[in-house]
Amino acid sequence: MTPPPIPLDRFTPALPALPVDPLLAVTERTDTPDDFARIAERLQRKLKNLPPIEVEKLYGELRDLAVPSAEVRTFESVEQDLNQVSSYLDRATTIYLLVFRHAHLYSAFTGLLTEGWVKFSREKSEANRQGEARLKMAAFEEVSVEYQMLLKAVDRVTRNLENKHRALSEELECLGRMVRLSDFHQSGSVRTVSDSPEFAELAPVANEEQRKEGST
Repeated sequence: MTPPPIPLDRFTPALPALPVDPLLAVTERTDTPDDFARIAERLQRKLKNLPPIEVEKLYGELRDLAVPSAEVRTFESVEQDLNQVSSYLDRATTIYLLVFRHAHLYSAFTGLLTEGWVKFSREKSEANRQGEARLKMAAFEEVSVEYQMLLKAVDRVTRNLENKHRALSEELECLGRMVRLSDFHQSGSVRTVSDSPEFAELAPVANEEQRKEGST
């Protein structure tokens, strides 16, 4: 999605070179419509340099980030689901970082441009200046809202995947214990109490105690 054109129909500034150090922008003049137009052009150039986002395509990809649970819950099937969720989480995180940058830059720049337009509007009343600014920046506001909604969708999908990952990890740990216990029994390593050396040492003492109790 390409940024909308900045509405500068009232201003025709001469654009100076950008400051090398961003800190120099603190001293930048902001007193005239030309100053506002210069800043607006710089912000638009920054937005144009953002990597492109295909919003509908990302929504479709988010819908596909769902892991169907196997009907038969075995260690292997749960492990496969866990690996799939981990892969989806990595992709969701990548999408989140991409959308986060767009959403916050558009939101911040829309606010700056709207406030700047209010300052230099030729409308007489404050209400008219505010209204004109909102209308002039409507295209920016539309894109900003679109990205904010997409960011919330990515966040929701990411949280669901995190919960799924946590549940599968716990299930896999439980199944792993069951597998180890089953292997332990099948190996013939399970001994009864009477087979243990501790029982052999304590048996005579226990028998003597039982004999004394029987004679009383």
